[in-house]
Amino acid sequence: MLPGVAEILEVVDREARHAFPALGSRGAKRMTRLKFLALILPGDELAVHLTLSPEGEPQVRYRIDRITANGAENAASGALSYTA
Repeated sequence: MLPGVAEILEVVDREARHAFPALGSRGAKRMTRLKFLALILPGDELAVHLTLSPEGEPQVRYRIDRITANGAENAASGALSYTA
């Protein structure tokens, strides 16, 4: 089982900084709208969807889908804010 904090730090924050280099090397300063909807287990295939806010404080909205034999299941979602 992947703890919620690990989902954010090891998956979302790392992928966001890789996808959007303008965020810089610092981690997120605030987490909001966090929802953990399904367990993520060792060996699960995941799809991470990221959207960078177009204006204001840099914010990345995310959704983590767990890929199963029946399709994608929303496992988590939320938003991370970064220092401008």
